[in-house]
Amino acid sequence: MVNWSPRRYPLSAALGLALALAAAPAARAAGDYHVITNDDSWEIGTGTDSQDNAYCSAQEQSSDQSYGIILLIYPLGDDPSFELHVFNNGWSIPANADIPARFNFSDGSSWTADGSASSDRSSVVDYTIAFKDMKDFMNDFSQSDTLEIVFVNGNEPNWTADLTGTSQASVDLLSCASDLLNPGSSGQNTQPYNAPQPNTQPYNSQPDSGGGTKSL
Repeated sequence: MVNWSPRRYPLSAALGLALALAAAPAARAAGDYHVITNDDSWEIGTGTDSQDNAYCSAQEQSSDQSYGIILLIYPLGDDPSFELHVFNNGWSIPANADIPARFNFSDGSSWTADGSASSDRSSVVDYTIAFKDMKDFMNDFSQSDTLEIVFVNGNEPNWTADLTGTSQASVDLLSCASDLLNPGSSGQNTQPYNAPQPNTQPYNSQPDSGGGTKSL
């Protein structure tokens, strides 16, 4: 069983590894990226990939940065997706190999998924979770203390991740996705009208001379 001691550090290196492998349809190459916040060991960030798809992410990695987990939400477009990537620099997986796994949460829930290697001799496996199941998965993620990842095939030992901080990380990740769906919803409140200026009137004291229109 592999246990890791996570550390915070910018996600750009992880995305460069996990998302620049664009041979498989699910893999997305990294573009711009910036950190939103850190919740214990989980880093929340956002950016756009090489295809200009906006995403939100949460990631946790080992102290030596050699393996870890990245959760990705692509909320926009005709095909929104929720993905979980696991990577290990020591892996060398044939292109498009099926990598089934179980995700056992300490709250008692268990998920099974068929992962796919991103490219030839890949060190990344991409698990796509149905968007309709994202809420339930995130509930388990946020309410558990640990996550055990069981790799059904091969000889990779089980991974155990510390989920301390995921309650707030889940809130921040979903808030990021909501902000992408509703630009301007965070920060300063917006209004569907312009505040009136002092001494304005709902009529013209003089007839218009033809400049401009008013309509309901």
